[in-house]
Amino acid sequence: MEYFQGKGIENVFESKRAFVFFSGEKSCVKCTESLIVEMNPYLDSTDVVFMVSGRGAVMDITSFVEKERENVYLDPYYKFSKAVGENSSGYILFEDGVADTVVHVNVKDLVTQIQLLKRHIEN
Repeated sequence: MEYFQGKGIENVFESKRAFVFFSGEKSCVKCTESLIVEMNPYLDSTDVVFMVSGRGAVMDITSFVEKERENVYLDPYYKFSKAVGENSSGYILFEDGVADTVVHVNVKDLVTQIQLLKRHIEN
């Protein structure tokens, strides 16, 4: 992804199962908060990359900032969101190193979307 390459970070998604991004900008707050809570057990997983866009004014990002992790990227000024044109929360699932599924979380399908993500990470 060009955003990471521009920061000198190469192969950020190599051997990863998922990329989960949280946005406090124009995202469904309930959806983002639920996704954060459900992803907390996976914060130390080397199979998942996380991007948190925002400063935590709208969402509680304490678990992401309490400890430095190699798989967690903080974007307090929404540079990632602007670079990729994405201002909602969601995730990308990878199969054999290739982006396979892109999901923008929404309140209507939230439970199903979170279950899909967790199954994919765990299998």
